[in-house]
Amino acid sequence: MRTLASLRGRRLWLSVVTVTEFLEAAEDATAAARALGGYRLQTIGWRQRNAARITSPRGPPLGENDAWQVALALGGGLTLVGHDRAFEGRPGLDYRDHRKP
Repeated sequence: MRTLASLRGRRLWLSVVTVTEFLEAAEDATAAARALGGYRLQTIGWRQRNAARITSPRGPPLGENDAWQVALALGGGLTLVGHDRAFEGRPGLDYRDHRKP
């Protein structure tokens, strides 16, 4: 939530994968859903059909959810914000580690 607050004023999309993982980990899913309610949701669709290719042997292997995250970012021409070394150096991916300055 701190990272989202630091990006206030920017055009933001939350992936359906991020929202699902966030709600699964939340102590109060209703309050967590309310906190995310003002953001646009990026769903998975035809443009993300390249997810299988993303799991290729380039760089560290990606799990299924991470592959969807990358596919969503690439399909929408978006910056992926996270904290996962597996996203670093992916061809064509604009990635920002929110824990690094």
